[in-house]
Amino acid sequence: MATFLIERNIPGASQLTPEQLRDIARTSNEVVEGLGVAYTWQHSYVAGDKIYCGPNSAATSTTTSAGKPPCRACSRTVSASSVSCTQ
Repeated sequence: MATFLIERNIPGASQLTPEQLRDIARTSNEVVEGLGVAYTWQHSYVAGDKIYCGPNSAATSTTTSAGKPPCRACSRTVSASSVSCTQ
């Protein structure tokens, strides 16, 4: 099964406080409640001016529908590869 990430452009994201990031996550959760599908984030990553959110598999068809992001706050949906780093 493919893995997809939702990309959000938020200027200065990597400089936000944990509280500010929680507020963003809280707002995002409120938005996706309106999608009508079971949808929860498994994890998020902050890199520069971007936040990448990894939804659960039940949300995959919603997040990848026609390559469109699920909400206006989301920039795009990207396919991701998994790499195992074991020694």
